[in-house]
Formats: sequence, structure tokens, C-alpha cells
Amino acid sequence: MDARARAAMTWLIALKDDPDDTQLQRRIGVWCAEAPANARAYAQALDLWNLLGELPATASPDMESRDEPVEDTVPAAEVAARRGRTGRVVAGGFALALAACVAIFVLPGFLVWLAADHMTGTAELRTVRLEDGTAVTLGADSALDVAFEPGRRRVRLLSGAAFFDVTRDETRPFVVEADGSETTVLGTSFEVGMAGGETGVAVASGLVRVAPEGGAQGTPLELSPGDWSRFGGGGAVERGRTSPEFVASWRKGLLSANEESVAGIAEEIGRYYPGIVLVVGPDLARQRVSGVYSTEDPVRALRAVADAHGAVLRQAGPWLLILSSI
Repeated sequence: MDARARAAMTWLIALKDDPDDTQLQRRIGVWCAEAPANARAYAQALDLWNLLGELPATASPDMESRDEPVEDTVPAAEVAARRGRTGRVVAGGFALALAACVAIFVLPGFLVWLAADHMTGTAELRTVRLEDGTAVTLGADSALDVAFEPGRRRVRLLSGAAFFDVTRDETRPFVVEADGSETTVLGTSFEVGMAGGETGVAVASGLVRVAPEGGAQGTPLELSPGDWSRFGGGGAVERGRTSPEFVASWRKGLLSANEESVAGIAEEIGRYYPGIVLVVGPDLARQRVSGVYSTEDPVRALRAVADAHGAVLRQAGPWLLILSSI
């Protein structure tokens, strides 16, 4: 599920709850101005909501003044700004709000499905073998596009996470593209995953090189077994170490978080929940969490995340979980 689509949907639900809240309108405007992708996500969410008849066609964020249209401003905001007053969110009009949520999340997933060569559903893991013998284990709710070339083996992770056990070929490097990063290897095993607006790489064996996609600015990183790196919005890079046996621990039914954002781990846990998971409140979404969570019981795992931050997990109907500070 796309992080910006989640944020846009949460803003719309909050606006439906209190359409005359000018402060809320300004906050939505600021969020849209942070990135053209945010503005597009909000516009798409608004179009879909209008089709459902839930908001007047004139409803739009009160944009902060800026030098150019929001569609042309700068990228890279994370999942974040979300309305905090959850109680009223689940009040009147819930059925249509939920329908709008489904529309927002299903359509991007459909576009991923069109582009993917291999993909998985909720709580589904799958191992596929590529034409060079490389084994790829896809995590839950993940998608992969394969584009091998004569001189290079190239794949793109479109969503979710994947563990690669690469067949060595010194004449053809193996490159994984994921949300603006390139991971290059000759033959090794490693994980690449995307969640909460961040892209992570962790190495189980061998050496990998991680760099901005297309050779753009930025110093490439070399990672050895047990090393992990995480790329966030604005080019921020984090590094750390873990036991190689914890790399892609979701293959064993566990999700291991190393100072990961609440938004990120909630998104990962949400891949095992047959519905929608929303993190409400920018401060909570940005909080960092470390721990190991079972994929067998996603509700219990999310409750553990909530407890660690003094937050609350609410179930609004059978298909919607809301994690909020209050």
C-alpha cells in the first residue's frame, strides 16, 4: 500500500470530520506543498472521494503561499501527517469513508499488478527462480519486475520486500532498483524492502554496493554480512549491524525492526492484515521502534507497537485498524 495514498486518505477523512477547520486545511496545504507526489496523491484521493459523493467538488486544501504551483514543488515527504482526533473519524459516514479507503489502496495496487512479473498477496510468501538461477523470495504484499539485459541482470522492487540469493556471474552484475536506490552484486544473498517512505538493504552473505539510482549524487555504500542501511526522505542514510540470521526474518514469521519508524513497521505488519492499517498523527508516525514481531497475529503485533509508545490501537469495523496517540 502506497504511503502517500495512506496519508492522503487520512487527511480526507479528517477533513470530512471537520470541513470548517482552517488550521487543518493549512496543515493539508503544507503537506501537499512538501512534495509533488503528495499533491498528486491528495488530488487522486479527492477525485475518488468526490466520485463517491462524500465531499463537495470544491473541497481542496488551503495551500500555503509559494513561488510555483504545488504540482511542481519538491519531493520526499514520508507517510506522516495524519489527523489525530480518531474518535470522530469512525463516526458518521464510515461505510463510504471505508469505501474511499479501499478505492485509494486498490487502484495503486492494480497499477503495480500491471507492471509486475511476480507478486504476492496479503500474508503470502513466494519463492521464484529467475532465468539465471537466482532465487527470489517475495515477502507479503510485494511485487517485482524483471528486466534482464545482455550485460546486466536488472530487477525492480515495486512494493514490499524481497530476499535475493543471487547466482554468481562476474560478466553480468545483478542490480536491484527500489525507490531511488540501486543495489549491485555479483553473487550474494541480501534483502531489499520498502516501508514508511524508506528503503532498506540488509546483507546475509557476500558483499553488496548500494548507491542512488542512475549514479546520481551520493556516496555509494559497501555492505558486508550483517550490515544494513536505510535510505529516507531527503537522502538521509542510516547504517547499522545485525546478526545475518535476522536478515529477512519475515521468512520465519518474524519482523525485526532496528530503529525503524512506527509508520514503517506498521506498514510491514499491515501486509499480514486483511484490511487497512492507518497511523494517525505525524509525531507518532515518525517515532522509532526496535523489536521483533510475529506475523502470525498482526493485531497483537500492532498493539505491541502502540504500547511501546503509549499509543492506542482501535479497530473500526472488520477491515480497518487505526494506530493513534490518543
